[in-house]
Amino acid sequence: MQPSTYLWRTLPLALLLMVMQAFQLFKSTDDSFWDLWTRLLPGYSSSPVVLVTIDEKTLSEYGRISSWDRRLYVQALDHLQEAGATAIGLDVLFPERSPQDREFIAALKKPNVVLADAEIFGQRVPRHPDLKNANYGAILLNTSSGNIARTFQTRYTFASDGRTYPGFAAQLVEASGTAVRPSEVPQYLSYNAPPGQGFLRLSFSDVIAGNFRYGDVQNRIVLIGVTAGGLERDQVLSPFSQGWLGNPLPIAGVEAQATAVHTLLQGGFTSPHPMTLAVLSALILLLIACTQVRGRVVVVLTAFLIFAQGMLFQEGLILPTTALLLAVVGGLLLRLVFAFADVQQGINAQLKRLSAQFNGDRPFLGNPLKRLELLREIEEKLAQERQRLQVLLDNVDAPMFLAGADGKITLQNPSSLRLLGEDPELQDLKEHFDVPDLAEGIDRVLSGESSYEALSENGLITLRPLGTGGLVGSVTPTNHFTHLLEQHDQQAAAIVHDFRSPLTSIMGFAQFMEADATPEQKEILGIMLSEARRIADLIDDFLMVSRSRAAILDMREVDLAALIRRAAAVAAPMFTEKHMVLQLDLPRTVFVEIDDRAMTRALLNLLSNAVKYSSPFSEVTVQLRMQDEEVLLSVQDHGVGLSPEDQQRLFGRFFRSSNPAIQEVKGTGLGLHTVKELIKAHGGEIWVDSELGMGSTFTIHLPLKETVLVPELV
Repeated sequence: MQPSTYLWRTLPLALLLMVMQAFQLFKSTDDSFWDLWTRLLPGYSSSPVVLVTIDEKTLSEYGRISSWDRRLYVQALDHLQEAGATAIGLDVLFPERSPQDREFIAALKKPNVVLADAEIFGQRVPRHPDLKNANYGAILLNTSSGNIARTFQTRYTFASDGRTYPGFAAQLVEASGTAVRPSEVPQYLSYNAPPGQGFLRLSFSDVIAGNFRYGDVQNRIVLIGVTAGGLERDQVLSPFSQGWLGNPLPIAGVEAQATAVHTLLQGGFTSPHPMTLAVLSALILLLIACTQVRGRVVVVLTAFLIFAQGMLFQEGLILPTTALLLAVVGGLLLRLVFAFADVQQGINAQLKRLSAQFNGDRPFLGNPLKRLELLREIEEKLAQERQRLQVLLDNVDAPMFLAGADGKITLQNPSSLRLLGEDPELQDLKEHFDVPDLAEGIDRVLSGESSYEALSENGLITLRPLGTGGLVGSVTPTNHFTHLLEQHDQQAAAIVHDFRSPLTSIMGFAQFMEADATPEQKEILGIMLSEARRIADLIDDFLMVSRSRAAILDMREVDLAALIRRAAAVAAPMFTEKHMVLQLDLPRTVFVEIDDRAMTRALLNLLSNAVKYSSPFSEVTVQLRMQDEEVLLSVQDHGVGLSPEDQQRLFGRFFRSSNPAIQEVKGTGLGLHTVKELIKAHGGEIWVDSELGMGSTFTIHLPLKETVLVPELV
């Protein structure tokens, strides 16, 4: 099926998933996940919140709350204020007047005291007539599936009058000196521990009498509320339960409010807007179901979602999981269904084609027995063709192999088996040959763009595309290829050597004619001389490499520091022309055994490249130093630099970078290859450290035999 078919079949399901998430139809499942999260993660930690509980002990001592002398509250508040409580909240309603209100009202109007403001079944609970301007906070909590208190808000809108009021917990935190952003976006309650275990508790009767440690209250937020049962009971349900399948455990309303205060102080979580999550879920479903993603991509996508949740977790956001899980699982199931449909469609098409091929114009019969018979006949013909191909490969001396569209070897002759082996874990071509651009070459061949050749330690690799997909490859062994290459180099060296005599004559005639030439003629003759010298340099490089390969270098003890100074003097006009600075960091003398002509040629090539590919007014540094048993010679520039891909192929013969800044400069791609061959003939190594736009450093390592080093005098 075409990708558009996948899209049209998946789009209705994606829209359905988006609508269901937008209307929060998965809310109960998400709540169950949150409850599980709450049960697994809580661990008691010290909280800056203290509960003063109106418990059974208080009721047995003072009787029912409605009959209390309100001066008891005044005594409790005075003791708590004296102990240093930063804020005090009363989760108790006082809708009517009392004879003891004078002292009571004065105590409750203090700025760090917060009173409860409530609405029951859509009806506003009246405030005390004399306390209408006191500090109030709405004690509402949000309950969802199972009537469990899971979220709260820092601001509420009362249904009775349509006005918004700050939340009880938010007012307490503000009264303690910590700013809170008012919002009606629900925040999840971060339960510190199961009910009855999360906060320090003091009996209200002990606080009235002053029988408590003041240090337990100092610099903390105190909430006063009812925890006793019976008629005075004030409870909601918590996410905790007795066992995994038990009923939710009740929690006192004042403890739930304390949990909200604890959440604001320690940090809690909110959830993105349902519509945002709905769109994200639909997109994930479409991505997995309608694109040719592999299992590895799904794993990466899942890992990304987990990583995104971790990052959002740090920002106080948490993603509800139900819609996302449905998107991932549903996408995988749909992809599996589509894959089976594609396979069935492909099999039917192939069988029809093969039936027409073998049976002429007779229509294809869908009878399963006919299918089996046809498949058996096809298998026999394929086996015969494979056997013929294997016989053909076996009679070829050079290693040959076939590879499929995935780049894995499917068939090879005995020579290839001896060279590459039969290890099933190494049947990928990229694992057999250590060639930097092999992967790119294989991709080009498999796409049918071109053939590919490269030299490896096993020989010359040649890859060509097959019309039916895949590729055919051969390996010309190293010894045979090297012999051919040596013959080629010898012939080329002889031909190039014969170029020198006529080239010398041309340069001599040009210089002779320059004396009596007109300005226009002198300009033309100057160009001729410049190009002739460039060709002469190329001839010298080629012959020098040929001499190094033939091991006929003139090795003798040479002062390398003096050689570098002479080379710098020769290269000075190039630097002067571009207003560049050549900095030498050398000892006075360093004696090594080298061919001075070959080493001078290598160094001049490096300096010439440094000038060509650097900006005017920049600096080039040549440094010579000793390290262990080696001499290190480096040439550092601040030019255009090289990409990692170019660095791998830089010293190859005729290599030229595709970088436009390098292509602007004339070159043959032989300079650095010459340097490498000359250094290699000395038993040394050369490599480059470079970064695009930052310049390059070429470092030569030469082995030491008997070396004398004299420091530069200051």
